[in-house]
Amino acid sequence: MPLQYFEKWVHTHHADSIDCIAFSVDGVFLASGSMDGTVTKIQTLCFRAHSYPIEHLAFDHSGLKLATGAQRELKVWRYMSQGCLLATYLYQGIICREPESGETRWAIPLRSLIGHADLSPDETRIAISNQHNGIDVYKIPGAIWLKSYHFKIQDNIILPVYWIDEGLRLIAGSDNGTVRLWNMKNDAQLPSLLHGKLHHQCR
Repeated sequence: MPLQYFEKWVHTHHADSIDCIAFSVDGVFLASGSMDGTVTKIQTLCFRAHSYPIEHLAFDHSGLKLATGAQRELKVWRYMSQGCLLATYLYQGIICREPESGETRWAIPLRSLIGHADLSPDETRIAISNQHNGIDVYKIPGAIWLKSYHFKIQDNIILPVYWIDEGLRLIAGSDNGTVRLWNMKNDAQLPSLLHGKLHHQCR
């Protein structure tokens, strides 16, 4: 017997055609993107994400972060318990916006490109992996610089950074086969995790 589907609800928040949809991994949220440049996260809110038609949507594995693509723009959003949308931009830095109006609540302008960023579990700090000289940590809201961990990296290499152990430690990748860790209580760098060297042959 073929599967039968029945209408559960109808969503009518967009003003133009809906061109992409994506479910979170746990199936709790459904995001829809429209030609009018808005994104709706069902059960949460509708907000203007781009000035261009939205072509692509994708949730991360946790369902907390949503990536949106519109022509030459790519943005990653996270809805905070403080009631704002946190977006990371490759060139413009970090911007926290009001979900309904889109107005900027606070911003962190940066002098270099962002490779990766991660919000602490208590949402009071954000760690940013810049593509110039390491990791920068800011207090939020307010965008107050707290500390930096500098190390040499190749230009334009995207390195990941994550909070672990409930925000007690920070872990970051590298371009030289090591994984760096820091104790956030005393700013001490912990012993690095070493990877074996990889040898690539071009033929």
